[in-house]
Amino acid sequence: MQLIDAYAELGAHGQRRLAGALAELELLAVAEHARGAGVGTALLAAAEERLRRGGCRLLYAKVRADDRPVLRWYRRRGYLLAAPGEPVTIDVEGAVIAFDDGGDGYRLAVKSLETTTNVRRVITPTGSYLTVQSERPSTPSSSQSSLPPGRIRR
Repeated sequence: MQLIDAYAELGAHGQRRLAGALAELELLAVAEHARGAGVGTALLAAAEERLRRGGCRLLYAKVRADDRPVLRWYRRRGYLLAAPGEPVTIDVEGAVIAFDDGGDGYRLAVKSLETTTNVRRVITPTGSYLTVQSERPSTPSSSQSSLPPGRIRR
């Protein structure tokens, strides 16, 4: 909710669209005795499908930066891992929204829920960011090439 609140300039309609486009997987836990049996994978797949049917475009999870097994688990399920502090961008009705891990010892695992797009890393002279892009390779627009975290561009 803090991310949505940070974009008050979008207005109530824009904030509702942003809330519908993004989802954070806050906690996915499996009892120790059930780990390795596919329970977590099934829970994640069910959550992704439900969010996809509801119109969600991007799902992300914050994972402790030192939790290598969980980071690998997300990567094997199609998530792209943001580097510490690396922003993620998504276009919501012409406004490019940017957010990052908050610099609190976590990394973002990010996945597009749209079948025609993927999350890709864009490298610019000033750094890199993750963005939702069409599966066809394309060059980033000049309005996105140096987008700082926490800002929008129209």
